[in-house]
Amino acid sequence: MSGRYKSIVVDERGGGYLRTVCDYVHLNPVRAGLVATQQPLSAYRWSSYPLYLAVGRRPGWLRVDRLLGEHGLARDDAAGRREFARQVEQRRREGDPAQAWAA
Repeated sequence: MSGRYKSIVVDERGGGYLRTVCDYVHLNPVRAGLVATQQPLSAYRWSSYPLYLAVGRRPGWLRVDRLLGEHGLARDDAAGRREFARQVEQRRREGDPAQAWAA
């Protein structure tokens, strides 16, 4: 059986794979041209990314601690969320994410 979609287990113990997958998904609106260059990625409301930066309005299933930990951030506080946003925006500025992940 073949097709366009596939699923694999993403194990947070996999040496950065969780971070890579989440960054890829969070940067999809950039690759699709749905976020203007001058807009922060958090402006795209159809993503879980803004929820990682929010306080108090997160769904129970969203495990913020796992992804922040993958980014080297031990605490889910204002400073940690700012650093997380900085890292994701930096990855966005590194160039065309599709080329980086194509390999």
